[in-house]
Amino acid sequence: MLQAGAAQAVITPPVGTPLAGYFEPRKSTGIHDDLFARALVLDDGRTRLALVSCDLICIPRPLVEAARACISDECGIAPDHVMVCCSHIHTGPYTEDLFGSDRNARYLEALPDYIAGTVWAAWNRMEEARIGIGIGEIRSIAFNRRFRMKDGTVRTNPGIGNPDIIETAGPIDPELGVIKVARPDGTLRAVWVNYTVHTDVVGGTLLSGDYPGVLARCIQAQYGPETVALFANGACGDINHINIAGPKAQGGLPHAAWMGRILAAETMKVLEATSTHPEVSLKAARTVISVPIRRPTEEQLAWARNLTAKVEKQAGQADPAADPYSAQADAVPLIEMVYAEETLAVARQQAARPEEPVEAQAIRIGDAAIVTNPAELFVEFGLTIKSASPHRPTFVVELANGIVGYVPTDRAFDEGGYEPRLARSSKLVPEAGDMIVKASLEALERAL
Repeated sequence: MLQAGAAQAVITPPVGTPLAGYFEPRKSTGIHDDLFARALVLDDGRTRLALVSCDLICIPRPLVEAARACISDECGIAPDHVMVCCSHIHTGPYTEDLFGSDRNARYLEALPDYIAGTVWAAWNRMEEARIGIGIGEIRSIAFNRRFRMKDGTVRTNPGIGNPDIIETAGPIDPELGVIKVARPDGTLRAVWVNYTVHTDVVGGTLLSGDYPGVLARCIQAQYGPETVALFANGACGDINHINIAGPKAQGGLPHAAWMGRILAAETMKVLEATSTHPEVSLKAARTVISVPIRRPTEEQLAWARNLTAKVEKQAGQADPAADPYSAQADAVPLIEMVYAEETLAVARQQAARPEEPVEAQAIRIGDAAIVTNPAELFVEFGLTIKSASPHRPTFVVELANGIVGYVPTDRAFDEGGYEPRLARSSKLVPEAGDMIVKASLEALERAL
């Protein structure tokens, strides 16, 4: 007989905490809506699993391992049976050193305990349950953000209505995955939702869970405040919310609310059509591989050193009270200075540790499966994993159990654009995508 428990806990950092996700530094000026860790624990009498979703841009592997160890000690759930993913919001705290980040060390030190505590709360709410798997489809809120241009280049987000756009450079994944967890009387206890679109809609300086937060609030408004709605993002490395054929205003809180309501409406439609069962078989498996980090070329290193030296020299000649970046905006654009620093940071990282551990975790729930990776994976890889998986359906979750940055296709490295450009946010070799697909399929096979 299936047992399940679910819980959520606030993980909002203090106002004034720097916000992650952009090149320009931003400090939070208030809270629009709280950030949460949400947990679902499942037990079929033989296997116990914990699924956790956090309103964060990403979570480093050491913090995941710390949370797993605590969960194992407190709840008896094996570390490789715990999955921790992030919704990838850009209106939350820095959790990794990227683009001149300013991490809150005390917040990060406490984060594993917040995550483990949420699982502990879910574990203490275990009760008899029924489960069902459902599929929906949404095509109105997700768009490939890479485009082939008339000048022969490929650009990321070239602008709404840009007349030089020829066509999109890749597909989307419109599938909505739903895991429904209900009580024996049919009332909804929890829902796990998987969809593929970047979570960078709100912008600004207010802390917010973006459109996944709207989804969760809509579910609770319909099914009750105790219902826990977990969101897990799909392979959305090249997918975002911007429709280049749409209106000029596509962002901010109103657009996030619109997306969240559409996502919630389709989720509810699937929930109402999905039957549940009291018996289900659970299993988990994982494969950890080592993926090489790109080594910057001598030309890249020379460019980065020359640019940083130039800025340092100019800063030394400027008014000490002035911002050296803004004072030299014409000579050295901020984005180029950031990439110069990132190039040198990747070189140091590659010299110290030439390879990055990448975990592919498979969780089977009956005939369905979830398979995770710690990348910002291009959508084509996610679609490949789904089509080749031995489980039906298979849901792909990125930014889970660690963070290794963008993983574009081989073609994208030749085409250029934002995602393949060398930085700590895009540091793995071009073969990384194929390696992650192979590891994901191996984990899925082991979860049979």
